[in-house]
Amino acid sequence: MNIKQLAKIQSGQDGVIWKNQLFRFKSKGQCFVYDLKDIDSNCVKELEPIGTFVLDQSDRIAPHSNAVCFGIEYYDINDEYPLLYSNIYNNFAKFEDKMIGVCCVYRLQREENTFKTTLVQLIEIGFTNDATLWKAQPDAYGVRPYGNFLIDSKNKYYYGFVMRDENLGTRYFKFKIPTLTDGEMDTVYGVKRVKFTPEDIIDQFDCPFHRFIQGGIIHDDYLYSAEGFSDSPINPPAIRIIDLVSKKQKAYINIIEKGYNIEPEMIDFYGEDCYYSDVDGNLYCIEFDD
Repeated sequence: MNIKQLAKIQSGQDGVIWKNQLFRFKSKGQCFVYDLKDIDSNCVKELEPIGTFVLDQSDRIAPHSNAVCFGIEYYDINDEYPLLYSNIYNNFAKFEDKMIGVCCVYRLQREENTFKTTLVQLIEIGFTNDATLWKAQPDAYGVRPYGNFLIDSKNKYYYGFVMRDENLGTRYFKFKIPTLTDGEMDTVYGVKRVKFTPEDIIDQFDCPFHRFIQGGIIHDDYLYSAEGFSDSPINPPAIRIIDLVSKKQKAYINIIEKGYNIEPEMIDFYGEDCYYSDVDGNLYCIEFDD
């Protein structure tokens, strides 16, 4: 595997690329937007954002943005961007309602370099208390029960995956992507809320335990998931590649062994190039071995 640094961007959590625009999210709903055409191939420089915004209703329901992606449905046929998905993850870990398994869906609009989002839907795993499915044990969750959620745009599926424990591994669930007409009205947030039941599971499978999931993306039938913490020999910075067709782990790449020891956060594709960023905002291009 070859890793090349391209630029420096805002520190933060996961990010997502749409055409030549990179959206980098912070843990309380802030986002910084970059034009990837501003990357200088001759030197590593700090990119200036072309715009910033804060996700709608972040004062009440701020997603951690541990996993962010675009979907396939457009709020309006004239919109520039499809629906944007960002998960709550552990932002409500200290609250009575921890909002485990909840993902926020937004409409994203732009006028020149002014961006605006509108919360349009909530999607929730409705069986997070079921130890046969989501929980690690009947009386206890795993270390991080919140779940990451990604859209498989090619095959039109919604995936959720959660760390269970060392013995049970990480579990993946496959669902039909909810449309904006699905769900029941949530009177608190003024949007429809979809709650998946066990009957909604199209498929599920287990893979080796992810050591603290970070950002992810689904690209050409593979799920790429970053994980780990800075300078951690127990939970090292790493990338896992999961084959969604065979439902098996294709690769586990310990990038601390490659000399990169900062907590991974963002991973996405710009065309066929894999872009990766750590928590400090170092932006890289990764070339994987066959």
